[in-house]
Amino acid sequence: VLYFAASSALTGMLAGLLSLFAMYLSLFIKNRLCVVCVPMIAHYFVDNYIVNWLKLPDWLSISYTFTSEIKMWQNSYISVLYACGMAGLGIGLFTVLITKKIRKGL
Repeated sequence: VLYFAASSALTGMLAGLLSLFAMYLSLFIKNRLCVVCVPMIAHYFVDNYIVNWLKLPDWLSISYTFTSEIKMWQNSYISVLYACGMAGLGIGLFTVLITKKIRKGL
């Protein structure tokens, strides 16, 4: 039960980050269909292109970070805490960016 709870929490954090990214882009792009497609496109682009082109380590990949099947670190708890930390950083970053854009527009 704990495994399923942690797995669903990791998937929810990834979905939340991607939806915040789409919300940030919706402040610039007015096409609703494009904004709806952005989370999946961003996930695919970051995992398949940016990580491979720049030869970044696996621990910076979205698939490795927010997947419960792959333990990046030797301890499962550290892997979950790392994913929570990355999600917290992403949420904080997108919150600041969205707030700045909205205040700038007012």
